[in-house]
Amino acid sequence: LKLLQRFGAQLTPDRPEDLKIIVEDLRSFMSSNIPPTVSEQFSRTIESLLLAYCEALTAQHTADAWEMPGDLMKRAFDGQTPAVLLEQLQRSCLRLPLTSEKTLWVVFRHMSPDLGVALVRTWLLMNNAAADVDRMERCARHVHTAKGEHAAALDLLRWAESRGVRIPAESAQRWRKLYLSVLRATAE
Repeated sequence: LKLLQRFGAQLTPDRPEDLKIIVEDLRSFMSSNIPPTVSEQFSRTIESLLLAYCEALTAQHTADAWEMPGDLMKRAFDGQTPAVLLEQLQRSCLRLPLTSEKTLWVVFRHMSPDLGVALVRTWLLMNNAAADVDRMERCARHVHTAKGEHAAALDLLRWAESRGVRIPAESAQRWRKLYLSVLRATAE
């Protein structure tokens, strides 16, 4: 455990495969026949490694670097990821500028639908981006896919309107077209 912790302290998002190797090694020890108190130490080590890794993520890191923690969280915690990890991953995503939107969707895929939608809404607000019709269309598509229902996309558009988003005059017709398209799909 101490050796893996020492290696883990040297991890950076520049080498996401190293994180995967160490977490997988820690997981293999957790599943062996060891006392629960010892097994818990391995779990806490995984949590602290993932937490530090997520804190270090920036927009300059690769999509693989951003995808790795979400993937490992699902496997290491059997779908019961500690809230502190999810919160840190969200905080890291909220530092992403508009130019890193694709990275947001890489992380979004590994979140529960409700958590992902909340992240998207906050990211849009923080970046003052809800008035961008093309971006909202992409967001609606991703939210619809994640939740598996057209109403989720409609909820996102209604949320944007409830926030008093000011659509530029030159985009008003496209916004209306997007809204009606999503509304029709929901009605069907």
